[in-house]
Amino acid sequence: MSDPAAEQQVRQLLGNLQHVSDSLVLVSHQLAHFADGLNKEGGLGHTLTRDTAVATDVKRVIANLDTSAATLSEDLRALQRNWFFRKYFKEKAKEQAP
Repeated sequence: MSDPAAEQQVRQLLGNLQHVSDSLVLVSHQLAHFADGLNKEGGLGHTLTRDTAVATDVKRVIANLDTSAATLSEDLRALQRNWFFRKYFKEKAKEQAP
């Protein structure tokens, strides 16, 4: 190249590309290490995907949460109809109305 300014810009670009490449290699190694840790026995990925006892427990917890949410919703509807709390819920509805 005959233009020293252009040559300097190309050298800076190549230096920046090398820096980015080095950073990507470092990040790639860190991600691989993290993934290995997840998949080792006792790791989160292994536990969630391969441990049948934990998978069964997670499914049971989710089912219990679903049942609890339905029961809570039903209890709240019953509470709204209760004469003792009716005034509170009517005032709450008036506050939320535009």
